[in-house]
Amino acid sequence: MTVSLERYEGVQFSGFVGGDSTGILVKYPDAKISFTSALDMFSVAIWIGGIISGMAMAAISVILSYVAKRLRVIDGQLPVMRAETVSWYLYAIMVSQGDPLSISSIMVDITSRSVVSCRPEINSYHDLALATDYKATVLMGSIQDIDLLRARNGDPKIIADRIQKCSVKCKLFSFQEMEISVLEEDKCVSIIPWAPGIDALRKYNLERVKCRLALAYEKTLWRPMFLAVPKSSPYIEEINRGSLWFFDTGLRDYWFKDYEQLPKQCRLNYNNKGVATKRSNAQLNLKHFYLAFLILIIGYLLAFLQFCREKFIVGLFGLGM
Repeated sequence: MTVSLERYEGVQFSGFVGGDSTGILVKYPDAKISFTSALDMFSVAIWIGGIISGMAMAAISVILSYVAKRLRVIDGQLPVMRAETVSWYLYAIMVSQGDPLSISSIMVDITSRSVVSCRPEINSYHDLALATDYKATVLMGSIQDIDLLRARNGDPKIIADRIQKCSVKCKLFSFQEMEISVLEEDKCVSIIPWAPGIDALRKYNLERVKCRLALAYEKTLWRPMFLAVPKSSPYIEEINRGSLWFFDTGLRDYWFKDYEQLPKQCRLNYNNKGVATKRSNAQLNLKHFYLAFLILIIGYLLAFLQFCREKFIVGLFGLGM
């Protein structure tokens, strides 16, 4: 449709720089554990602490062995002092003291790290077009509704035809109705302006334990739209002031500085593939369950060091003498 500029002037409304954007309001996706790496099970501090503790125990064993041999002046006159026995006595005392000793806690505390991924089932218009069992709602008469009606092909056209078939149930009259439909109905999403979508996240994701709503990965811009205003209209000044709201980037950045950002609570930071990943750390206290296993491993290590010392180091010194 063309408009004669002799009697009308055109005011342009467009997305992103000139106003809001369009998002897809969906249910918060279930978290899926991508992987738990064996190397990630132990932090750098745990590895360093374990190596230092093992070296310290080996050094204590060697020193006690040296002292024991120095004290054996005549065989049979003094009780035999076994270095490994004294080492295990010392280690048992350290572990029995509990948390006050940092060495014992370093050797038995492990941090488990897992990568958790989240991806909504409907993450784009293409996903929505392919999912024929999903229902999409839109605000009656909104720019999102007009954009879909203007679509002539592609995914928006498929979505628009589906909305037209269930116009009574899919074209709603308030954002609250759209939010409730996503929350209460199975397989339902809402095509909603970005700012009201963020308000919905703030409203329904206040609980720390459970997240209820999320915005999908795809974020689209409004198509360029023009409003024909009669030059004789008494509301020219108000209309121009309203259009300034859409055009002035500085004003928009100032106003949406706090309101357009996704809330930190239940935020999904998508990568370029539309998947949000989170790293979860869990501190595992292994003092009771795995303590015997750790003592056994350290015992094998000390026995191996003692074997190397007796077979190689002492043997070399004996040959030299």
